[in-house]
Amino acid sequence: MDNFDLRLITTIPNEKCLKIAEKSNKILLNKGEFLMENLKRIHTIWKPALAVLILVGLCLGILSGCGESSLTGTWTLSRVTNGETTVNADDTNKGDFEAPFENELKFNDDGTGTIKVNSAEAQDMTWTQDGDKITISVNTTQTVYTLSGSELTIQDGDTKYFYTKS
Repeated sequence: MDNFDLRLITTIPNEKCLKIAEKSNKILLNKGEFLMENLKRIHTIWKPALAVLILVGLCLGILSGCGESSLTGTWTLSRVTNGETTVNADDTNKGDFEAPFENELKFNDDGTGTIKVNSAEAQDMTWTQDGDKITISVNTTQTVYTLSGSELTIQDGDTKYFYTKS
């Protein structure tokens, strides 16, 4: 205590000092209880809000793919349709479609990749995405593919090629 407090206590009778101390303690106690009640209210409000914020953050992180395109990776030909005929990659008799099942597309994050058609050697490519349209450029030739769900497709006349990520 500083000098002022000591002088005040020495000039006030003991009974009055005790009453002042009791009132001060009651005020402090009431303020402490009030503070605890408000902290409890804040805790019950912010706890669910914080959980929601964390959940939203996780969802956004998952949906954004951590900056990686959904195309990134290797896509292989899974089936070919021509009119009413469908041939799957795992069919033993592919008929006229034997060679196309060696097709492979590799997409890198930086807009580059490789494309392998039939048994030819893989060629370098660049790619861009505009919504569900994927444009692949090899040398001066551009080809547009369509991304629908987990399939990448290209139409060539009556024949449609379906690629899936492997």
